Amino acid sequence: MKIDKIEEYKDELKELSKKSILLKKCYEHLGAMILIEQNQDYFFDCSFFCYNYQQLLEKLMKHCIEINIGDYFRGHKLKKLLELLIQNSDFRVDKSKYNPYLLYITSCAENYRYDEEIDCEAFRESFLITKELLNELIKYAKEK
Repeated sequence: MKIDKIEEYKDELKELSKKSILLKKCYEHLGAMILIEQNQDYFFDCSFFCYNYQQLLEKLMKHCIEINIGDYFRGHKLKKLLELLIQNSDFRVDKSKYNPYLLYITSCAENYRYDEEIDCEAFRESFLITKELLNELIKYAKEK
């Protein structure tokens, strides 16, 4: 599965990785996504890429929550993490725009964990739409 321009985040996330262990994990998941993109012969579908993208978003949101309230939710549900971030900080986006896609990405990562089929076209759509959210989260993390 080829996703355009995932490497564009490399420098920003590398710089951010100096701020916290959660952001170091973001950078590691980005690295895994880049390796997947560069080594397509070893991957049969989008599942491992999806899992790493879900983890990247999860760790980034948890970092943003942590810097505002000193702790973060221990779950994996991206929709819930976004809601907590909005409730507990000055981070603002239209969550209704992202919620269905965050639910799909969370489901996709769960499917990867339990060896279930993944609809790669639905993931691609979710990825492309949530890239805007990723950009906003990175911007927010850089400002704090």
